[in-house]
Amino acid sequence: MKKVKLLHKPKLYTTILMLVIVVFVLSAPAYAGKYGCPWNANSLTNYRVGIYDGSECCFRFKAKYSGYADKILWYNIYGGAYSGGTGGVIDCELQTNNSSTNLPSGTVLATATLTDPLSGYFQELDFDSTPYLSAGTLYHLVFKNTDLDPTVNYTSVNVLYTTPTYTPNQPGISDLDLGLYWRTSPTGTWERKNSSTPIYELTYTSGNKQGQGYDEVWIATPKYVQHNSTLDHRVRQTIKPSSSVTVTALWARVKKIGSPTSLRAEITDSSGTVLTDAYGYRSWTSDGTYQWIKWLFYDTSVTLSADTQYYLVFRSVVDDGTSDKYEFYPLKEGAFNGFNVDNLFTDGAAEYSTDGGSTWNRWKPTSTAGDLQFYFETQ
Repeated sequence: MKKVKLLHKPKLYTTILMLVIVVFVLSAPAYAGKYGCPWNANSLTNYRVGIYDGSECCFRFKAKYSGYADKILWYNIYGGAYSGGTGGVIDCELQTNNSSTNLPSGTVLATATLTDPLSGYFQELDFDSTPYLSAGTLYHLVFKNTDLDPTVNYTSVNVLYTTPTYTPNQPGISDLDLGLYWRTSPTGTWERKNSSTPIYELTYTSGNKQGQGYDEVWIATPKYVQHNSTLDHRVRQTIKPSSSVTVTALWARVKKIGSPTSLRAEITDSSGTVLTDAYGYRSWTSDGTYQWIKWLFYDTSVTLSADTQYYLVFRSVVDDGTSDKYEFYPLKEGAFNGFNVDNLFTDGAAEYSTDGGSTWNRWKPTSTAGDLQFYFETQ
């Protein structure tokens, strides 16, 4: 009998260093060194397992550690159009990689079985064995519905959804090292879903964990950077590094609405003193999409010291029209639902101000789980 752990349902130096802003709108490049939340999504989407003649979903991942795989946690969504009947019986197979296609080989190393999908959105399951995984090797988590009538009894796998898609889709990881595939039957052709990013946590017997643990998108409550004669709205990410980090450039995902003239990014200390900043007239297109924007340092870098409070502040200093602004929203860390993987940015939280920075509010008043979509390049 496999054990099931039922988790929650979703519910200084003050000289100013100038930067220059370079705009990239086609892709979000992945660099070796990153500090922040280099992940993006516009919403969640789901893949129904079993409904289409045995449809299957697959997460491809690269093992981060060498060790014995023990448990798996994913976002199982049900109710309404997400599920039908009893929810079925969902097998999560850990498979090896077919090196010629980088798709599941069909060789099953271990299986975790969800026998009651309607009993909780987040259930951590034991594998029926503990296969050894080698760091740097590709593997696959394949979700199958083994119910006798999977077109009637089915549930869904919930994942992040991003539009427009980028190359790579997530700046935090390559498309090879993390990807989602889907097919409509057990003998069908696997189709890459470039807009989708897995939500999962794989645990090793050593206690190491890997995966992607952002499990909600707070796009329904966006906040704005906007400045004119009647208002001054700002957005920031609090940052208190757990260890010292030297940053050399900044990326943030932003949507431009109308024709705002300037967007300043500042790193300040706890007193509000600006340690480094950048602003200038923007030239990228207001096309209704979120775009990754890069700020480059001028032949310098900034060190953020361990256990020291900083703020990454976005604001405008030039009067704009009443409808001209920049839009931000956070991704939610999934710790409340059991995700404790190290891709989560636990050194701070997203906040906003509607009074020029005199007071700051969290997106959710009682939660520090939201992170802006941002990251620093590091040395």
